[in-house]
Amino acid sequence: MSDAQVLVAGGGLTGSLAACMLHDRGAKIAIVDAAGEVMQRASRWNEGKIHLGYTYVGTDSTQTAELMLAGAATFLPTIERVTGAAIPDQAFTSPITYIVDRNSLFPPDVLWARSCAVHALVRAAADGAPGLIPGGADCATMVRLDPDEAAEATGQQNIAAAWTTPERALSARVLSEQIEVAVRARGIPVIPGRVVRVARTADQWRMELESGESLQAPSIVNALWESRSAIDAGLAPAAPTSIRWKAGVFATGQTAFAGVAPSTRILGAYGDVTPYANGDVYLSWYPSNMIARSDTGTAPDVPAFDETVMKRRTLEGLRLPHDILLEGDGRVEVRGGYVVARGHGDIRVKESPLHDRSRAFATELAPGYVSVDTGKLTTAPLLAERAARLALAHLEIGDFA
Repeated sequence: MSDAQVLVAGGGLTGSLAACMLHDRGAKIAIVDAAGEVMQRASRWNEGKIHLGYTYVGTDSTQTAELMLAGAATFLPTIERVTGAAIPDQAFTSPITYIVDRNSLFPPDVLWARSCAVHALVRAAADGAPGLIPGGADCATMVRLDPDEAAEATGQQNIAAAWTTPERALSARVLSEQIEVAVRARGIPVIPGRVVRVARTADQWRMELESGESLQAPSIVNALWESRSAIDAGLAPAAPTSIRWKAGVFATGQTAFAGVAPSTRILGAYGDVTPYANGDVYLSWYPSNMIARSDTGTAPDVPAFDETVMKRRTLEGLRLPHDILLEGDGRVEVRGGYVVARGHGDIRVKESPLHDRSRAFATELAPGYVSVDTGKLTTAPLLAERAARLALAHLEIGDFA
């Protein structure tokens, strides 16, 4: 049992932040997470990119960029407010270079024009949002590079076009550790268990766990990831939902990437080379790292894979030498998590609705029951605050200043 006023389902970044915000405004909170700890799954094992919209140029629309900018504007200020500390500079990358592959879905000039439209939004937003870009509005620059120049800076090949952006990523490992400390410092209990269903009983919500245990509270915030839409069933119309499981190579204590510019390859065969200033490195190559996919809204099973083979295929896809990850005294591991988005199909197809990531909301589906869409890491603080506001309004115990 629990005496919480709000049960937060899911201890990822959105759920953990929402729980901290609710606690700070006087609500009694408990987090329920299958791992029994916060920040252990998708929120920990990802690139940590603070998206400004440059990835989402698969359509002419700038709606996704506008959402990403709204999230990015609140990202660092919210993290610092919740954790009580700034993220150290060493946890960030240098500005990210976007690479257009020679086999991209769209011609380079089309992607450049769309990126310029995004950049105009970034410049306008940066003037009024000091937390949007590390280093401030003066760092909001985008420069088109000669392919040979880009190859030298990034170590990548097969480049049709490239441009630097003000976008950066931060080590998800460092972020996760700070959020863990923030949750622990508040004494917020984390109940181990996998949520299988929710139900309304009189003036309470009942949360049922896979173990058979049942928890009750006046309010629930559903911040689950791959199982969110399944738990919402019966409270909201089902929407097409793509759930993919994507692996990445995560390394610490690396020296071989010193001076290598972080890069993201678009659109078609996706890849990332993301070295952080502290020696952490994230590598991904979409054709080999995406190993399970479902368009039914139900998470696909993740097949067993050979980590050695996965590392090799990732390095081959990125055209990096096989021994590059041995130059350091840290660890190298293959980890991953689910990627969840409204839509369906293959992101490597022009017409896929997955190119649009503009729809992410926190919605009170029934009195006291708040569901938080699976957005991007960038939008987690924004959505967490929206969810907390809704739960507080239901409880009638306070609000945000």
